[in-house]
Amino acid sequence: MNVRSLATFLDETFGYLAIDWHQHVEIDPRYYRPAEVQLLLGDASKAWRELGWQPRVTFRELVRLMTDHDLELAHREKALGLAAAQAKHW
Repeated sequence: MNVRSLATFLDETFGYLAIDWHQHVEIDPRYYRPAEVQLLLGDASKAWRELGWQPRVTFRELVRLMTDHDLELAHREKALGLAAAQAKHW
């Protein structure tokens, strides 16, 4: 089973964008999980075993798909914002 931490996700995501996440992400201990939660893990082994399920993308591919999608949304939002601002000036 592959275990991924939030730091691993940030490393992969920001690395894909060639940005150091440590310069952009602030960690606030108020949002840590309560002490009684020792470890939370997803486990797909039952799906593999009983359904024959196999992932079609790697962790890296998934991060890149998610990042590319969010970047596309950001570009669209920016374009819509610029179009709306221009429409106000007409």
